[in-house]
Amino acid sequence: MAFNSASCKAVATRFRSLLAEAAIPHATSTVAAVVTASIGFAVTVPRPGSSPGSIVEVADAALYRAKSLGRNRIIQGVFPKDAVTSGGVPFERQALTHVDVHPRGGPAGP
Repeated sequence: MAFNSASCKAVATRFRSLLAEAAIPHATSTVAAVVTASIGFAVTVPRPGSSPGSIVEVADAALYRAKSLGRNRIIQGVFPKDAVTSGGVPFERQALTHVDVHPRGGPAGP
């Protein structure tokens, strides 16, 4: 399966749809009466010398942005332009998604 922004968003959207269909009660939520999910994802083509942790940082920042915008949403992380170029050398595309499912016992922390 090739990962790109569209395929990552499609997976995240499908996950949220299935979670909504499950309608798991969440009595203490400030977002919804059922369990919801905030999702941050990032897609990049690694380049020589790039840090593997950079995709984690971008996906994590996207997750926290989703949560800060009211939760129960999907946000794509954005890399600086030079971070997504490979200098003409093909590299395997990598994708990472962070998901925060708001548990039944209370809203997820920041």
